[in-house]
Amino acid sequence: VRTEFVSVLGIRHGHNSSFGKSDLFFLCALKIKDGATTHPISVQEAELAAAEWRDPKDAFESEHIEKGSHMDHMYSLCRAHAKGEYDGMGFQALPAGFGREGTVVTYSNAKSTEEGKAKA
Repeated sequence: VRTEFVSVLGIRHGHNSSFGKSDLFFLCALKIKDGATTHPISVQEAELAAAEWRDPKDAFESEHIEKGSHMDHMYSLCRAHAKGEYDGMGFQALPAGFGREGTVVTYSNAKSTEEGKAKA
């Protein structure tokens, strides 16, 4: 599925996760390219056993997600984004600084100003 990045909705950091390691989980909002609302899914069998479009209600109301857990919170961010109530983290391309040329992309909940500097 060809998509376009919209925003980072949330980030979860956990210790003692799979295989006894720490991990970072980034929840991103994407949209299908060209403004489509659905798109055929091509499964790369070497990576996935199956893939399908699902009703968000299946995930949001899953019996496997404990109320008040981190995933319950992450799903609440998805619901709010889908309703247009939460934009997620914005991003700004800002000068690299430290005497270096170029820019870096910074993600935050700050709004960008015309000068390209983040404003809280």
